[in-house]
Amino acid sequence: MSGWIDVEVGAQPGGCAHALPAALISGWLRRRGGCVLGAWGGVAPEPGATVTGSTRVVLALSGRNAMRFACGATVREVVLRGGDALVIDRRAWNRPLHLHRKAFCTIDLKPDWLRVYLRRTSGPGSLPAQHATSIVPGAPQPALRSAADAAEALAPLADADLLAPAARLVAALAVWALRTPPAPTGDPWPRLRDWIEERLHQPLARSEAARACGIHPGHLSRVMSSRTGMGFAPWVAARRLERARDLLLSTDLAVAEVAVRCGYATPVYFSHAFHAAVGQSPGRWRLARGR
Repeated sequence: MSGWIDVEVGAQPGGCAHALPAALISGWLRRRGGCVLGAWGGVAPEPGATVTGSTRVVLALSGRNAMRFACGATVREVVLRGGDALVIDRRAWNRPLHLHRKAFCTIDLKPDWLRVYLRRTSGPGSLPAQHATSIVPGAPQPALRSAADAAEALAPLADADLLAPAARLVAALAVWALRTPPAPTGDPWPRLRDWIEERLHQPLARSEAARACGIHPGHLSRVMSSRTGMGFAPWVAARRLERARDLLLSTDLAVAEVAVRCGYATPVYFSHAFHAAVGQSPGRWRLARGR
């Protein structure tokens, strides 16, 4: 697992960026007896937590992966060891703790792309960590999407006999997707979109996004305009509203909590923005759709 670098699928001829995550996930699949846990619920994310807004499966590759995550109405802290896994539903969050040597992989199923992120540290104080990111553009294959939906639905049951096979199926199908690389591309859009999606619950700035993606702010604006027809701020605002609508329909979270999870400074500001966009308050819009 040495020599991890930050890469994207297609960044190298023939999709070579797939090889590392596919091999590591395959190695995880060959292990037996690991513990598989579920994260779900409406607890507000802690500072430094990751909120993907989509199904996530965390695979512990080696070391002691200390992790905090939402668990119903509480927060749980565990240590995942090699072979263990954590299935996180789209409402929940997770936060790795820098306490021990660790290596883990996250599989994120976005609506129109698959992201695999690898991270390894040798222990506390060893930052920056070694890491690698692979992105497979396009909607996940139906089998992978169905497996992820099943794992997410089973997460609250705390039944390892049911959850473990679902998590392993997600991992196996992710390997299959990684071994079917797309044509090479130097497009920064997958990385930019992914960076924004994971931080919709936080204040976002164009300059910060450009720095994180290694491009000039002016180039970032051109990329966003060509891919979305909008500038940075309008597109972020549109994505916040889209996530808010999804949470209002698919969860029982209070409107104030939806506002927090979608990056609005206050519930009042969220209500004004939502009303301006759809013509109804968040609460009335939800009620009109039977929620």
